[in-house]
Amino acid sequence: MPMFEPLELSLSLSDVRLAGPARSMPAWVREQGFRWVHLNAAARGFRPRELDGAARRDLAATLSRAEVRVSGVDLWIPPQHFAEAVHVDRAVDAVVAVAELLGDLARLRVTRASPVVSLMLPDKPAEGVAAALAAAGEARGVLIVDHSPAAGADAWWGADPATLLMHGDNPGASVSRRGSHVLSARLSDANAMGRCAVGSGRLDVLEYAMALTTAGVRGPVVLDVRGLPDALGGIERGRQAWGESTRLPDE
Repeated sequence: MPMFEPLELSLSLSDVRLAGPARSMPAWVREQGFRWVHLNAAARGFRPRELDGAARRDLAATLSRAEVRVSGVDLWIPPQHFAEAVHVDRAVDAVVAVAELLGDLARLRVTRASPVVSLMLPDKPAEGVAAALAAAGEARGVLIVDHSPAAGADAWWGADPATLLMHGDNPGASVSRRGSHVLSARLSDANAMGRCAVGSGRLDVLEYAMALTTAGVRGPVVLDVRGLPDALGGIERGRQAWGESTRLPDE
């Protein structure tokens, strides 16, 4: 059995369809067995432009009542938008808006210490993009994390096992190689057909969990069910696979 303290899971809402209104989300997440949530910036009710000051305070209040905290926000803009002149300003503005939302939620004390904006950057972003994103994050106490397998060795990097596996990389080895530059980690899996439920693909969950712990990753690991035909089933299977692989002795 593994001899390490397992990291908690956060639930990403990307590709998760909520049955009720946005305000019911925190209670629903808690009912699924999670104390952390990773918001989806593209979902109705959670887009930064839809949340004024009062709405952000209301969201924080419902999160607090449900005892759920925010680990970060997914912002899956097509990576090439950060390189193409016609899209780059809008893409950077979107990141700034999400960082502002997370900064507000952090001040309302419903986030992790340094909440994460999860995105993917192209190999060669347009000039000035990296500096603009870094400044946006630093100004608001937010981590702008690149989940691209090809991100530079010194990048603030996020591990996404499914993407790594489809790229031909070993997730555990990739985490070990990047070490302290791993600032966020997801829990996902892939097989020959693409993304699949955790435990039904090629991910060695225990090896990955141990690599994250050895690398000193802090904060919850984000369960990611993007692309799965049965998101609810994927949530249950992912939570079960993580629990079985990281269970401490005598639990």
